Amino acid sequence: MDKPFATFPSWSLRIECNRCGKMRMISETHIPVPAVTLLRDIIEKMRHDGCGGRAGRAELITGIEGVSSWSVRRILLRER
Repeated sequence: MDKPFATFPSWSLRIECNRCGKMRMISETHIPVPAVTLLRDIIEKMRHDGCGGRAGRAELITGIEGVSSWSVRRILLRER
């Protein structure tokens, strides 16, 4: 959590809203300065646009199951 998002190139951040349960995928291109923005800070500031909920479950993933031809790797950052 104390590493910048840029430490994980080509990984996506998958965040589940703690209020409504909807998922959101974020890549490095969505973060203004990924080289210095810590994962901890990204997760703390995230809000779901629809309901205003905070980030519940958060994990780093390398692909999407059923879509990616490679095996999907996961790093759990925050449990609900």
